[in-house]
Amino acid sequence: MLPLKPQRLDDQRDEQGRPLSLREAMNRLFDESIWDPFEDRRLMMRDEFPKIDVSENDKEVKVVANIPGVEAKDLSLEVDEDSLTLSGSTSREDEQNDERYYRYEREFGEFSRDILLPARVDPEQVSAVSKNGVVTITLPKVEETSGKKKVNVSEE
Repeated sequence: MLPLKPQRLDDQRDEQGRPLSLREAMNRLFDESIWDPFEDRRLMMRDEFPKIDVSENDKEVKVVANIPGVEAKDLSLEVDEDSLTLSGSTSREDEQNDERYYRYEREFGEFSRDILLPARVDPEQVSAVSKNGVVTITLPKVEETSGKKKVNVSEE
């Protein structure tokens, strides 16, 4: 395999063969590069709600979620053997029409978060407790099967 010849910026041309401006050449350089510095920033800024911690020990998987201002009656949990869906809603308090807001950052509405679990769990034995805006979900593990079973083939 021959080594690639590096192209100079002034050798860059568009689809019609016209030389690219420096800005166009730099944009193409970033678009064609393996690493996109702006993609990493978008991933870091992705705001998932609720924020969670997932841990496990020999007997169970534990999910702890911060959900301030959400009452237990407004939460919904759906569990299968390898995933958990945590959803609910937050509602806005009645606004005072005579107030002027200088900052309005709190969000209201429905939310949902799908969580892949690190082990298979028993959906029938899951428990959840909410206290001071923190929900702790305990998911007992099921015993792992070997996955593969050897089958003998007999002749007729």
